[in-house]
Amino acid sequence: MKLSIVIFIFAIFFAPSILASAKSDYDFQYGQYRQYYPEYRLLKADYLNTSS
Repeated sequence: MKLSIVIFIFAIFFAPSILASAKSDYDFQYGQYRQYYPEYRLLKADYLNTSS
């Protein structure tokens, strides 16, 4: 029991703190959308044009 508490405290001590705001979250998601949308569009067009 005591070992698990020590491991838990050790993990919390070394875990990185996450600082996020609505703007940073929006910027991240918008960046992901801009980065991967062309690939998605090509894969979707290929899927729709391939008869199965």
